[in-house]
Order: sequence, then C-alpha cells, then structure tokens
Amino acid sequence: MASETPQAENQQLTSLTALEQQLAKIEHRVTPASKEMIQKMLTVIAVTLQLEIPSNEALRSYLHLLKKYPEDLLREAGERVLKEHCYPRFPFPGDFIKHIDRAYEERLDNIRWWKRTLNDRRRGVTIRSEGRAD
Repeated sequence: MASETPQAENQQLTSLTALEQQLAKIEHRVTPASKEMIQKMLTVIAVTLQLEIPSNEALRSYLHLLKKYPEDLLREAGERVLKEHCYPRFPFPGDFIKHIDRAYEERLDNIRWWKRTLNDRRRGVTIRSEGRAD
C-alpha cells in the first residue's frame, strides 16, 4: 500500500482540525446556563407578571430541572413564557422546557453526528453523499 503524499496528509490533518474546531463550537452551544442566570430570569418573570416568586425549596426544583439548558435557549423560553403565560400563578418548569427541549435535543444529536464523523475520519472512513461509509 502506497503512503499518502505530504499534501494529502496535510489536507487530512487540516480537515480533522476543522472538524475538531467545528465540534468545539457546537459543544459550546450546549454549555449549561449559570445558576445566577436562571435565578435572574425567574425573578424578572415574577416581577414582570406581578407574581410572587416561588419559595427557596421550589426554586431548587426549578434550578434542578432547568440547569442543563444553555443560556440562549433559556432566554428564548423566558421570552415565550412572558408572551404566552396567562395564568394567575408562577409558570411551572415545564412551561419553560416545552419551548426549548426539542432545540436542545437537536443540538445534542448534532454533537453526536459531528463526533461520529470526526471519529470516522480519524479511522480513514469517508462518507459518501448518500450518507453511507465507504
């Protein structure tokens, strides 16, 4: 088996580096929001909707259920809740999650795809346009 030319080897390394960089960018998009950001969002919602903020014990539940979501998705959920919430009670965690869970899962699926692609490339597997490995 003939060895690859330096140009081909360099192109493969560049391609791997580009894939690694893209994966890092995508992984950053699922970085969980901070506890402080979630608390601030919930406070803003309580003030805006003129509702009493839940007890500290209840807030721990909110934090536990919302902590996995990235800040941009939580901001989107908060805006949607402010636009759509019409009950005389504080929104439940599910009122936020229903707006962003699908987008979050799509991001995770995207990360899994990029990781598989990167691992395939490291092993020398190429992907044809139909999505099947050669």
